[in-house]
Amino acid sequence: GPGPGLVLTGDDAGAEAGLKNPNVNPGKVTGPDLTKVFATDLQIIVNGLWQAGAEAISVNGHRLTARTAIRSAGAAILVNYQGLTRPYVITAIGDPGSLSVEFADNAGGSHLQSLKANEKIRGDIQEHASVVVPGEPALSLEQAQPVKSAVTKQTPVPTTSETART
Repeated sequence: GPGPGLVLTGDDAGAEAGLKNPNVNPGKVTGPDLTKVFATDLQIIVNGLWQAGAEAISVNGHRLTARTAIRSAGAAILVNYQGLTRPYVITAIGDPGSLSVEFADNAGGSHLQSLKANEKIRGDIQEHASVVVPGEPALSLEQAQPVKSAVTKQTPVPTTSETART
């Protein structure tokens, strides 16, 4: 359900930032474009939010769990195998004040600061009295059934009508 928290919006650098960025050589198009947000950036930021005490986190409406993978496929970033579109909106439920402070002090916060300073990546954090993180995605296993073991299987006892036929 809803609760207090913060919303971190990250996005690729603007087109004009790429031109001013001293780290990008326009004549050299090999290698990754560092003015873009990568899956690894989101992983580091999300891990920083967990460390900062977030109780629940979603990225673009996808709830993250211990089983969630944030990965890249070519230029796309996937969460739970679903492609994300920019901007990347990370919603974290928790005490907004301590989340902001703890995040700023840990590896996630310093990574975001470095992206903003060096690569002109846009990253904006807003504290909110109420944010919503969707419920956990349903597991494919709906209901557990006891396993019928071969050892405990009962051999059918012949009924009297069957015995009478012999």
